[in-house]
Amino acid sequence: MGFDKTSPQTEETLLRWMERSKKSQKLFASAKAKIPLGVGSHFRAIDPNPVFIDRAQGSRMWDADGNEYIDFALCFGVLFVGHAHPKVVETVQQQITRGSIYATPHRMEA
Repeated sequence: MGFDKTSPQTEETLLRWMERSKKSQKLFASAKAKIPLGVGSHFRAIDPNPVFIDRAQGSRMWDADGNEYIDFALCFGVLFVGHAHPKVVETVQQQITRGSIYATPHRMEA
């Protein structure tokens, strides 16, 4: 049994999503004019439009429309301390004045 796109529940959910994602829809339309599929990786290309995140803090994210989400993925584990952790922000701010991507071995690599 497959996913029934014509069910009343599916239509209702889709309509609710379209109503609460108007800014993400506009961002998606703009991105599609510049990036293949309108997103940086194929798995983000969802129908009718992906969520365009505006900001994140800890385990929470807010999209361009102000909707709040829990980020269960946390960039597939890279952000295990959450988004914008104060110690990480402080360390990045200190390091960025020394350069960002060296493409050669450096002390911070280890």
